[in-house]
Amino acid sequence: MKNVLSIISLIIIMCGLAAFVAGFFMLAKWLGFVMLGVTLYFVGSSFSNAIGGD
Repeated sequence: MKNVLSIISLIIIMCGLAAFVAGFFMLAKWLGFVMLGVTLYFVGSSFSNAIGGD
């Protein structure tokens, strides 16, 4: 009985870790998109400043 409980708890822990990793990757993907957008925005604004500025 104790062995079954340890296996069940192990499965629960593994499922929790898998969900955490999946959520982390989703978050990292969204953060990557946000960082890419911010970087492109700053590059575009500095580029337009270099062209249209003084």
